[in-house]
Amino acid sequence: MSFDNPSTLARIFVGAKLPGNSTMKAFYMLEGSSSWVEMSPSSPIVNDSSAAAEYVYQISDAGSFGGFRLKIEMFSDDRSKYPSLKDVRLIALA
Repeated sequence: MSFDNPSTLARIFVGAKLPGNSTMKAFYMLEGSSSWVEMSPSSPIVNDSSAAAEYVYQISDAGSFGGFRLKIEMFSDDRSKYPSLKDVRLIALA
């Protein structure tokens, strides 16, 4: 995702259902970079098979950037209880 104007802060909202012992990791790569940086959610991961929870990630210490890529990895140790994404929303602030 590239921006018309450089940004200094981005918030990523991820709606995910994480049943059993499943989990997820989120990474970003700034435009012009070749390395992925892992992000931590602002609240702990909750394992709940009945409802999706919203997790908020933030890119704030990267200086000014003109765009970034997002990667979400999801893991489970039980094939019958797999994680799923509900939605992903991004907000970049100048």
